[in-house]
Amino acid sequence: MALNNVTARGSRNSDTGNSMIIRAMDPKVYQKRANFAFFVTLLRLIQMRRTAAKENKSGMVYGSKLQNVDNPKYEWSNIDLGTPTDTVTTGIAASTGATSLVVGNISQWTAGDIFINLTTKERCLVTAVTTGTSTLTITRQWGNSDDLAAPAVAVMTAGDILALVGNAFEENADAPSPMSFSPDEFFNYTQIFSRTTGSSGTNEASKFYGDVNTLQFQKREMWNLFLKMRSAAYFRGVRNKTTGTNGQPLRTTAGLEQLITSNISDLDGGMSYMDFIDFAEKVYGYGGEEKTMICNSAMATLIQKEVLESKGLQLAISPNAKVYGIKIDRLTTIHGDFDFAVDRTLNELYPKTLAVGFALEMELIEENVLRPDIWKENVQERKTDGRVDQAIGECGLKLINEERHGIITVDLSK
Repeated sequence: MALNNVTARGSRNSDTGNSMIIRAMDPKVYQKRANFAFFVTLLRLIQMRRTAAKENKSGMVYGSKLQNVDNPKYEWSNIDLGTPTDTVTTGIAASTGATSLVVGNISQWTAGDIFINLTTKERCLVTAVTTGTSTLTITRQWGNSDDLAAPAVAVMTAGDILALVGNAFEENADAPSPMSFSPDEFFNYTQIFSRTTGSSGTNEASKFYGDVNTLQFQKREMWNLFLKMRSAAYFRGVRNKTTGTNGQPLRTTAGLEQLITSNISDLDGGMSYMDFIDFAEKVYGYGGEEKTMICNSAMATLIQKEVLESKGLQLAISPNAKVYGIKIDRLTTIHGDFDFAVDRTLNELYPKTLAVGFALEMELIEENVLRPDIWKENVQERKTDGRVDQAIGECGLKLINEERHGIITVDLSK
């Protein structure tokens, strides 16, 4: 009888019948991407600490206690005392005595105010205010009545800037006309974020390298995607409310790009140290203690090469790194401090040739949580042979005093 399944004569080697060889497979599955969703992670950490502080607790709180709004539409207001300046609407000649002057914002003036024309340096006293015609009655060349000379009367041109330098009243004078301030109102919506993952009964019972088939493994990866989707919305989302396909309200939250409108710096080709200082001057124009610069990798490279190395500067470790347990570096400028952190979610949200950075005053940013994140288990239909779990949460972004934040971009393709 012939011998069956005999291989060619000679010693057997590892290629002989290699379909039967046991695979040397590392049981661990390695995540390719890391350090994503930094901004939303930092926001949530800040919210945990703020909530704990309100309850006079140290550390952080979790779960249902993170809810800080009770309406999907949340509102807030900012008030600005304003810059005590105005502009000349209609030019006037260099005349002495009582003169009429039409200005742009009559509501901020009252009799007794003194202003300086920043172009001519002439000081004038306001003696009367006529609201209906936006007209000030003024005494020219104020302060030239004794041995201390004042700048001479000069032509005032439309567009000249007038800066308030105080007010003065005679003895036994009546009280000046009252003034009041009205805040600006803002609102945003919470957005429902949701992702699901599932596994059939057969899949769960099977054995795979790295347990990649198990629902627990899939839930861990889906959670990372869940956070990335929220991160994208907080950067580039827009506020909207409409009716969804099921006839129910559908809301989206405004992100940083839509909420920040004042301090925008768009550069072409590159960024010098002085370009960055000019940007710092903008975002600190209304004050503040410190800003956090959340940037993509391209902006981080520019900061390292063009801003730091060109001037022989180095970043220091930020005090906030210890507070939140994450890597944050600090650059100190004459205008104020900047904490730097790279959020690689931004690498996916903008072209590779665009360097992007968000300068944020974190004390003026809140994550408003209507429904804290949870995993809802077994959301599948009862007849399904398997299991589906759902990650869901409802929250939105709140940005207070947008003038104290900023966005800087550099188009590297130009």
